[in-house]
Amino acid sequence: MHMYQFLKNLKIYRALIKVMFTLICGGMFSPLAQAGGCIMQLNTLDGSPSFTQNFRLATVFSAGTWWEVGTLPVDSLMSDRTFQTMFRSNNCFSLGLPLRNKLLKTVYEAPPGATVTGNSVILPSNIPGVGLRLQFPGATSMPQSDMLVVSTSSAKVSAVGIATTPSFSLRISIIRTGPIPPSAVVRKVSFPAAGAFRYYADDGTPSPADSNPVVVDVSAAANTISIASPNCRVFKIGSQTASPYVFTLNSVNVSDFDGVTGTGAITTSQLDTNWQFSCEGTSLNQPQVSFNASFPGTADGVGLPASGSPIGIQLLMNNTPVTFGHTYGDLPWTPLGVSTSGQFSKDDGVSWLTPTVGNGGPNTPIPLTFRYYKNGTPLVPGAFSVNFTITINVI
Repeated sequence: MHMYQFLKNLKIYRALIKVMFTLICGGMFSPLAQAGGCIMQLNTLDGSPSFTQNFRLATVFSAGTWWEVGTLPVDSLMSDRTFQTMFRSNNCFSLGLPLRNKLLKTVYEAPPGATVTGNSVILPSNIPGVGLRLQFPGATSMPQSDMLVVSTSSAKVSAVGIATTPSFSLRISIIRTGPIPPSAVVRKVSFPAAGAFRYYADDGTPSPADSNPVVVDVSAAANTISIASPNCRVFKIGSQTASPYVFTLNSVNVSDFDGVTGTGAITTSQLDTNWQFSCEGTSLNQPQVSFNASFPGTADGVGLPASGSPIGIQLLMNNTPVTFGHTYGDLPWTPLGVSTSGQFSKDDGVSWLTPTVGNGGPNTPIPLTFRYYKNGTPLVPGAFSVNFTITINVI
């Protein structure tokens, strides 16, 4: 009897709780113009013509940062512009004798890795999920699957191989081609290969003259287009601001569990705290949180020091035990500020939307509670540690 009383008065040593956070972080341009054996022009924003030896696509859209929004469908536009090329008499020379007295076809040849569908070509970028789409209204296919006839001259090539390059329309869009992998850094978009324009007679005879490479120039600061992934960071839990967040519960007596029949929690020496996080993204990016434990118990929110342990710790959020693996999306977070960059649209190029963008937070403090939990018997006095993981994901 005295031994029983002695055991009842023994204390269970302080429980060490480690809370680990996993942060998951679940972007426009003026074509100018170029050509090798031929010279083509494309109007810049102010209407003045510009041309060089290559067909040059330089930024005419407002440079800035496009925030990835995971709910956007494929083919959502991040930028969109249509331009009309201009033509000049005798600006296409040295086409060669094979094209004399024949109509001139201007043909776009897509680079390896591009996707050609109908009258459009999608060029891959250095970032998966982002593409540059070139659309040539009225273009027709060549026998080669990677070539499009963008225009045919109304006059034949002269006896000395001189012709007028016909004009054509070109729509240029940066589009979402699929999921954009998250990144902790802002990434600049580039398009390493953009194809070339070549010249053929109307009977398919190719010109021996050099082709006109298409160059996408985003090197200038004014032309820089960037992709930013939404991301979050823990601001603090209680007074702690760095992971891992370690808390110690005060000791309790074995006798404190006497009122627990079977399994259940006690409120003696429980720890009440709160946590805050901050996120970057848009008003369309919703932070979501999920919880887990290294050794979960059978009851909601219970983490054990080892599988089957008779003692553990229960985690509550807003005074309700959390459910491991469940996604909590209704969390207080208010993005700050408004940005004019990062616009996107449906593929119609008309329904443009500028979401609210900014660094939200820190959010309103969210109450967290840690309390002892009887998971079985017998209760053996001693110290133990429980590991919890909280994952923040932004979609």
